[in-house]
Amino acid sequence: MCSKIHSIFKASVPRLYWSTTLNVRYLIKRAQMLDLPNRGLPGLPFLVLCASCPLLLSGYRVMIFLYISNCDITVHSVVRSVIGVIFMVNWGLSVYIIYFIRVSFQHQFKLLLAYMKEFEDDIRRCKSILLDVVADFACYYQFCSLYMAVCFPAVVIAVVGNISTAYINDQSTCVGDDLKSQEIVQHLSVLAWSEIAMALILLAVAMGGYKVRYIWENFVTNVMILKCNESQLVGKKLFFEANYLLRESNLILATIVFSVTGIYMGFQYGEQNGAFLNSSCNGTSSYASCT
Repeated sequence: MCSKIHSIFKASVPRLYWSTTLNVRYLIKRAQMLDLPNRGLPGLPFLVLCASCPLLLSGYRVMIFLYISNCDITVHSVVRSVIGVIFMVNWGLSVYIIYFIRVSFQHQFKLLLAYMKEFEDDIRRCKSILLDVVADFACYYQFCSLYMAVCFPAVVIAVVGNISTAYINDQSTCVGDDLKSQEIVQHLSVLAWSEIAMALILLAVAMGGYKVRYIWENFVTNVMILKCNESQLVGKKLFFEANYLLRESNLILATIVFSVTGIYMGFQYGEQNGAFLNSSCNGTSSYASCT
């Protein structure tokens, strides 16, 4: 939605430049850097993982709520399950898009380094090409920073929430009295930790870590080595405006704040009712009371 809004109102929404990353033209331009007709899709095994892991876990979720639990299978529950499968698979494919764009920039920066080596005496030409590439990379960098600013606090909330839930279930006598409820709680615990592990691992592989700025930093290092026989001042002049485009934002601070909030929320969860599954089929709430 942000990408579409930015495409329509470019001049009016400067804060949405990061959404250009999901623009079709942007993705086509990234694909042109990879020579797909001859080399094929990069990281094809990773694409299979990005599609299969969310599909398997969402299928596991469907099995828990429609078969393992005592819930009646209704149209509403089936529709919710199908939407969950679609959402999870789409998330996995979006992670592959992050990987796809990262690989394309790594390849483009290699080409740019070779270009600057050939035309290193023409600073004006090199600077023009460099700024054009960095402008595209800045959109991707801002997108990944925002993505992590949202995902990392969510993972923190999930981890703390699952730890709190496990502790409540161990201490609760209500859940322990029902073997069926115990079984469902165990399945939900396996599902939750599997989803957390999947999110962390796939994102780490897609970004080559959790911060894609290292692509730019490696390129700068290579150029400075290239310029070491001449004046490094020339290299610094090339990168002055480019570094401004890639300046750090306040998203790191926002991530820390929301992560701390997530920890607080997770521990406050311990004050809630621990009898999850005695009177409810969705595994998220219960109207029963523990005594």
